[in-house]
Amino acid sequence: MKNYLSLAALTAALLSANALGAGTLAGTTITNTASATYGDATGTAQPEVTSNTVTTTVQEVPSFTVLLNGQNSSGTPGGTTFTPAGTISARPGDVVSFRYSLTNTGNVADTYALSPQTVFGTTTPTNVAYYPASADTNSDGVLTSAERAASTPITSLPSVPADDPNTTGNDGSVVYFFATYNVPATATDGQTLGTNPIVSGAKATTADNDNYNQTTVSRSDSGLIGPRDDSNADGTVDNTTNTVAPYQSPEGRTITYSGDAQSASLPYTNAPQTITFTQTVKNTGNRDDVFDITLPTPAQLDAAGFPTGTTVELVGLSDTDGDGILDTGTLAPNGLAAFKSFQVRVTVPAGAMPDAPTTIPSVIVTARSSNDTNFVNTTTDNVLLSGVQFGESTAQPGTSPNPITQLVGAPGSTVSYPLDVYNAGNTNDSFTLSGSVVVPLTGGGSQTVPLQYYVDTNGNGVLDPAEQTAGPVTTTGTLAPGVETKLIATIAIPAGAASTPNTTLAITNTVTSATTGAVASDNNDTLRVSSTGFLQIKKFVDNCGKTNVCPAAPLFTGTAVNNAGAPQDVLRYTVIAKNNTNNVITFLYLKDILPENTSFVSVSGVYSGTGTIYYRVNGGAWGTTAPTTLTTGQSVEVAVDTDGNGVINASDTIAVGGELKMDFRVKIN
Repeated sequence: MKNYLSLAALTAALLSANALGAGTLAGTTITNTASATYGDATGTAQPEVTSNTVTTTVQEVPSFTVLLNGQNSSGTPGGTTFTPAGTISARPGDVVSFRYSLTNTGNVADTYALSPQTVFGTTTPTNVAYYPASADTNSDGVLTSAERAASTPITSLPSVPADDPNTTGNDGSVVYFFATYNVPATATDGQTLGTNPIVSGAKATTADNDNYNQTTVSRSDSGLIGPRDDSNADGTVDNTTNTVAPYQSPEGRTITYSGDAQSASLPYTNAPQTITFTQTVKNTGNRDDVFDITLPTPAQLDAAGFPTGTTVELVGLSDTDGDGILDTGTLAPNGLAAFKSFQVRVTVPAGAMPDAPTTIPSVIVTARSSNDTNFVNTTTDNVLLSGVQFGESTAQPGTSPNPITQLVGAPGSTVSYPLDVYNAGNTNDSFTLSGSVVVPLTGGGSQTVPLQYYVDTNGNGVLDPAEQTAGPVTTTGTLAPGVETKLIATIAIPAGAASTPNTTLAITNTVTSATTGAVASDNNDTLRVSSTGFLQIKKFVDNCGKTNVCPAAPLFTGTAVNNAGAPQDVLRYTVIAKNNTNNVITFLYLKDILPENTSFVSVSGVYSGTGTIYYRVNGGAWGTTAPTTLTTGQSVEVAVDTDGNGVINASDTIAVGGELKMDFRVKIN
């Protein structure tokens, strides 16, 4: 910050110095001879009579003054009566300099020591030093950082001569020096600081210390970020009166201005799209600054109306100050160096659509001053998207909370639920409807069941007889922007559907724009097929006689009858369990007990599917070998290991219609 002494002040200082001079130079010899003039008694003049000559040598009378702006300071810094000798305004980080004059007002040459300065203020000066007048190479009365760096600090003013009263002008008795210091970069607006140069002579030893200067901090850390070439968003190109005009993005899209916002439109596509905006930042503060640039987080982009998967990135910036944030680099407070342009690249996913016609997805770009992190400025980039909303029926048109609907139905039944289609674009549009669910079948495999859609004319969320009679539709018909149509979706569950007690079947629902190809899906709804049928078990008894020759094994469809028997006859008990549900069952085993008055003969098992038969007695360990002995009252069990892991557990499944059979033979005692 420059500090100039006025010509009038300098002139006054010089005149004052001459007026205060001690006069005759020290060491000057002053001689004096007296004389007498007289007459005789008659009054006649006689010759002049002279005295002896006397000699006086002028002694040293050292003195000096130090002035700033031709004046001294008064009072104590910070006090109510304090008046500094000179004041300036400076920015944080500035080098300030004060040009002092020292006048030898004595009658003898002297050398003056420049002692360390007293510092004061609400912030502390740094790099306090003195410099000679010669450091001011351009003679403008101010020391710049470059001039100070090219010079060497001084601690004295040597051999300053006294003013010779017998000559005119400055005989070198007036010299100049600079008191300099740095204003801390952390200084705040309105703070004051200063120094008091302390000067004393080798002969005039009384120090001059009423030379306080004072700097008042003027700090303004601010900046503006706006659309391309319009950082202040006033509609004109920065530093001109020319109106800003739409421009083309690198992708060939037209970007328009509206105040502190830019906008671009993206048509629907089946691929990701990118739009690149150009921003301009200006340093409007009064000192160099670096502006950190930040973009919204994914959560903020989502809240701003962008579809999930949207990304934003900065182009043309680097982290110049190493704080981990991309920035503008150093911007000066004035001129062309005050501006920085860069780009914001927005990429939306394939099939991107707006949340609603009245919601314009926007990117808030923020510039933050590094000098004052509390100062931020923002600008907005808008991305206009076409699209459609589709999902469960909602009370208000255009709202799409898209909750999860879980439908449950039995094989052979029809289930239904309400849906909405909402034109979220900016033109009339119609939308094709499609949907399906894949249902497993009890006999194996699966069946893709298409959804059918009916217009819910009264909007009650229920398929009424008249609506059903009107028949299903495959398109919404033409919808104006912001208009919603309500539908009922139905699913006819096949009669041979397997139950899904532990899983849900995903329902896919899609609408496709007939004009733009925009697609919206509602794929979070599910169907669960309820269980039907039950496990059936039948027991048959046959008399195999004393030779243990049995008739053909009974079938599950047969009828059980009681048989008579005599001692030593073999009875065959046949136990059959059949899965008559609409899904697999697990860890099935059959159990029978050796009756009283009988002896154990044998036991065997067979499964209608693939698996290994296991046996156990009285709840003991399972094994693949059938038992050979059994006592009255003991139980024997038969199971099947269908997954081949050697263990009977829930991973062993009996298919729909599968049968597990036990052949248990005893002899009548």
